[in-house]
Amino acid sequence: MYGDTDLGCLADGKRAQQFENVIKLLERRPTTRKAILQLFDSGDLNGRHKDVPCTCTLQFLQRGGKLDLIVYMRSNDAVKGFPHDTFCFTMLQEIAARALALDLGSYKHCVGSFHLYDTDIDNATAFLAERLSVYQEYDASYALGRSQTLD
Repeated sequence: MYGDTDLGCLADGKRAQQFENVIKLLERRPTTRKAILQLFDSGDLNGRHKDVPCTCTLQFLQRGGKLDLIVYMRSNDAVKGFPHDTFCFTMLQEIAARALALDLGSYKHCVGSFHLYDTDIDNATAFLAERLSVYQEYDASYALGRSQTLD
């Protein structure tokens, strides 16, 4: 993550185990709305910092036997950040769900500034074209398989 702003943030010189605390809180109070990992800190606004977290919070919610995750980000790069962030955060959701013996619920990714840099437009275009062709092939094979089962 970002130096000392990782998931075990430093608090008063002692390491606060945020992830473990969230799991324990959800075990004690399954319907809590306080199961939050905080990465962005108000101190990040003071002075110049090389690495200011783009991720503000991750909120875990247990609903209907499933574990939902809502991620709040101040900023997210569509090419260099978003794919990696969603992989990492949904992996944390899966680890937490397993620890709590819950099914996976929904994942929501909220971003204040979702951006694509000019230098990444060609890569993004190529990626989208590749993904589109894969989905078109999938849709075609699904339609063929479906029509065969209807006969």
